[in-house]
Amino acid sequence: MLDRLLSLLVSDTNIWIDLDNSGMINEVFQLPYKLISPDLAKKELMRPLWQSLQNLGLEFVELEPSLVS
Repeated sequence: MLDRLLSLLVSDTNIWIDLDNSGMINEVFQLPYKLISPDLAKKELMRPLWQSLQNLGLEFVELEPSLVS
């Protein structure tokens, strides 16, 4: 189970904006990790578009209300 957790990267909106500004988004998806982001980030991602990140392999996960507050 620990190996599975170590191969997971959780990111928020500002990470994707910074990666887009640096031109490194495609490189991140070459890493041997599963990339996930809270589904709330969809509303915030204008550049890059969340759909393009999802097409590259980013998985958006729903957070339980207790985790959001």
